[in-house]
Amino acid sequence: MISPPSWAIPVAIGAALIGSHWLAYSHGADVEHSRNAALLAKSQSVAEKDARSTEQASQTVVNTAGETAHAELEQARLDAAAAAATAGGLRDESKRLTAKLASCNSSVTAERQARERAATELANVLAEMELEGRGMAEAATRSRASGLACEAAYDGVKREHEKARD
Repeated sequence: MISPPSWAIPVAIGAALIGSHWLAYSHGADVEHSRNAALLAKSQSVAEKDARSTEQASQTVVNTAGETAHAELEQARLDAAAAAATAGGLRDESKRLTAKLASCNSSVTAERQARERAATELANVLAEMELEGRGMAEAATRSRASGLACEAAYDGVKREHEKARD
């Protein structure tokens, strides 16, 4: 039988030791990598939950602001309808007075016609003013409600994000 060279056994033992150490190191690195991956996954999960919570709180603020603005606009519509009814009454009264002035028994026809024209012109001016005023009031109310809703939504979302950062 041929005996191995004298250096072969120490080299084989050294190779076996290096191999076993390499396997142990690889296993330790794999375990550490798995542990780090689990910690990262848990950290990401917590961050996602926090982000969802902040997003839901922000959406609630935006929804509340929208509902408030809707309620204000609805109230403005009701107020405008009441104002329109009042203005309609004023127009009717103006027409009644115009008719009354027209039927007055006046000795001077020119004076009566002047009063009729003045009353008619006054009624027309009042009607135009009321119509323009209503349009301006509606536009201003819509603009105000929209601006306040936007501002409330922005402030609420900003507050929620500041809370999330803390």
